[in-house]
Parts: sequence; C-alpha cells; structure tokens
Amino acid sequence: MIKQYVRVVGVAVIALSVLHGCGAPEDYVGMEAVVETSQKKVPKWVKKPPKPSRKYYYFVGQEDGKTRSDVYAYQRAISEISSFLNTRAQTLYAQKETGDGLSTLSKYRESYIQLVSNASIRGALRKDRYMEKIKKTLDNGHDRFFRHYVLVAISKKDLKASEARTLEQQINTAQETDPDAADALIAIQSTIQQTVVED
Repeated sequence: MIKQYVRVVGVAVIALSVLHGCGAPEDYVGMEAVVETSQKKVPKWVKKPPKPSRKYYYFVGQEDGKTRSDVYAYQRAISEISSFLNTRAQTLYAQKETGDGLSTLSKYRESYIQLVSNASIRGALRKDRYMEKIKKTLDNGHDRFFRHYVLVAISKKDLKASEARTLEQQINTAQETDPDAADALIAIQSTIQQTVVED
C-alpha cells in the first residue's frame, strides 16, 4: 500500500512538472521583460496620460536608454508641450487668417508660438517620474536598458498670462503698422480672455 502511494505521488509530481514546464512562456526575439521598477506599482499616467485638470495641462515623455538618467524623457515631454502650443496657436490664428484674409498674421503667429513656448517650457513642472529596467530577447542573447517616463505639467493660469502678455505686445506693434492685423489680434485676445482658469 505504501509503495502504491509513493508511485501515485511520484507520477503526480512528474505530471505536474511536465505541465508546469509546458505552461511557461518561451522567450522569443523581441520579447521584453521588466526586471526592475522605480515604484511598486505602475502609475496610471504611464499607460494613459492624464486629462487636463482645472489648473494644469499634462504631458508625458518616454525614452529608452542605457543609463538611469531621465533627461531625454523630460525633453520628450517638453517637445509635447511645444507641439500642443503650436496646435493651439494654429487654431487661434488660423480662424482669423482665413476668415479675414490676413496673411500678415502668420508672422505674428510664429512669434506667438516662440514666445509662449519659451515661457511655458521655463515654467514646466516635473510632477512625477517612473523607470523600468527592461530585458529584451535578441537573436544572440539579451539586451538590458532603462525605459523612463516623466510627467510634466504647465499651469493654465501661467499659460493664459503668457498668452495675454504676448498678444498685448503684438497688438501694440500691429496698431502702428497694420491696423487690420491689430483688430484680428484683439479678437484672438478676446477669445483667450474668455477662457476660465481656476486659481
């Protein structure tokens, strides 16, 4: 009886070992495995960047590299800010350029993008960061690298103030040389002033 019990247990152990081995995923070229993280839990903003809050616009930068430095991920987030501001300016100015037929607004738009972007980037706040150490399967072995994520925010209040200052300067310049452009810029300024920003 004991021998029969030992045989049954032995067969069960072998069967479980075979089944367990079959269930383990095999490495394939391109497979990535996270072997280390900077936090126990992946922050929600890594998978889905946060929507704007009452006070901030949020941007996520991501970059892979061989060091623990997240400087390039931060630069990617700054690039996202510039893209956002460029699109915002295109929207504000394009309505007046096409609607009023003012081709001279393009120089003001470019200046606006440059000045507001510079101010926003200087005021950008690093809200959070997250890092993963990745092991990637290659044809001839494995590669290890770091994947960095950086969450950056810009203040809606500061952005609105920067836009107001820039437009005020542009209006003053345009009133002396191009009154039609000045009128269009005043309309753009009015649109921005109607935007509600909470303190």
